[in-house]
Amino acid sequence: MARTPNRIHFVCRANTRHGYTQRGSTFTTTAWRVSSAAAHSVREICLHDSKGSDSWVQGQVVGPPRSLPYPNGQRWEWDVQIVSGARVWPGSTGCGPEKAYV
Repeated sequence: MARTPNRIHFVCRANTRHGYTQRGSTFTTTAWRVSSAAAHSVREICLHDSKGSDSWVQGQVVGPPRSLPYPNGQRWEWDVQIVSGARVWPGSTGCGPEKAYV
């Protein structure tokens, strides 16, 4: 059985905020294509300007993911409680499986 990620990193440009909606101390992601297992196992989401940069926002997933049907397959979105001040690089924690970039 494949290991499912507890942290997922997405490339989402800070200057456009496309795929990012902030409400107070939480944000909602855009719809991303990941497996159902990954959507339900992720506990932390980090958004990056590029694959070579630290995250510009990150946090803990709150509540279950929402499934969104798309013509080319299922996608998922999450609500995330922002953890301010922490800038994350993929693989920096060493604590469990991560999905490096989507």
